[in-house]
Amino acid sequence: MTEHDESWDSFLAHINQQDEINEIERQELLKNWEYLRKVFGEDWFKKEECKLHPLRSYFYFIAPWSLRWIGELGLMIESLKKKENFDGILKRLLLNDAFEEAYYELRVGFYLFKSGVLFEFLKPSKKMKEKTPDIVMNIGDRKIFLEITKKNNPDDPLNSSQNFQKISWFLLSKDSQIYTDFGFYFDILKPLSTPRTEQILKICENLLEKAKKSGYEEYHIPNTIDLYIFKRENVGKVPKEKRVNRGRTPDFDELFRIKGTIKEKERQLRVENPTILLIFDSLLWGLENKELFYSKLVDTLEETVNQFTNLSAVLIYIETYYFSDDESFIIEGRNYIAMQGSDKELLRSKNKVILLNEFARYPLLGQEIDILKSI
Repeated sequence: MTEHDESWDSFLAHINQQDEINEIERQELLKNWEYLRKVFGEDWFKKEECKLHPLRSYFYFIAPWSLRWIGELGLMIESLKKKENFDGILKRLLLNDAFEEAYYELRVGFYLFKSGVLFEFLKPSKKMKEKTPDIVMNIGDRKIFLEITKKNNPDDPLNSSQNFQKISWFLLSKDSQIYTDFGFYFDILKPLSTPRTEQILKICENLLEKAKKSGYEEYHIPNTIDLYIFKRENVGKVPKEKRVNRGRTPDFDELFRIKGTIKEKERQLRVENPTILLIFDSLLWGLENKELFYSKLVDTLEETVNQFTNLSAVLIYIETYYFSDDESFIIEGRNYIAMQGSDKELLRSKNKVILLNEFARYPLLGQEIDILKSI
């Protein structure tokens, strides 16, 4: 797919070409994609500022899970478009740097909508230093305020992740031959600066042109990147250990970042009502030993949560996109609930921990905890 071919019609064609989707689902997906098309606009793919939008990469994966992910986004927008103050979320979904948190708020709202829970999106305060929660749930005679956010990203890991995505998206979007005749692998061996990334993008472009003639090209910057572009019949020339697409980010303490997020966001929940802080994390954590992982998480964060008595609970939502055969489970401790599940249709692995504040001024009731479990 060359750059001038990028359009809603060209991407929608993948739905009709996908054999793993039955006709009923196909029609539903086409309808939901059209909802999204109306919101983002006919010329969205042509806009220069949209070329690094987080949503864009999903269009280049033509597998069923990605087509469904995009369709789900359209369905969520269509289902919630009449909610009061939804226009603010919609505007943020269109912005590169605001999409992710707006998407999480949309997701939570959609879950509440499907569950029949009465809720409202709250309008942000116009005062510069005054922040408001994102959602209020109305359960019986109680109002419960929700603040929805993602885990704090230090600048170095965030920049490294964005630079990795630039290289990945460039190779995915540059030419239709990538999907048919050609393949590519790249192994980024250390976090990259933005100037280094721009240099590598130019190298990628030249390497692709050479590979169209030679059938196989590789490029190496010692201790920085190993890059391979090849006709698919030449994949055997790539060393087995290098048949990956991966990057590196600086070391950082995940739990310390969550602590920082709790301390930063609790001030938006200083109200005389029950409150819940939802923290989304899209990074893959080491979950091989589940019991050890959850035990460490609870032990490390318990007193941080207890410190802020205005918080009724903190929900940490750990979400990754890969297929997992791990069985679903739920573990209930004295002051926490750990859950594991997955959505095989979206290849979405969902792990969550609900930390209940032992010293909360307004503890959650059983029905309210059940709603948290379902989000």
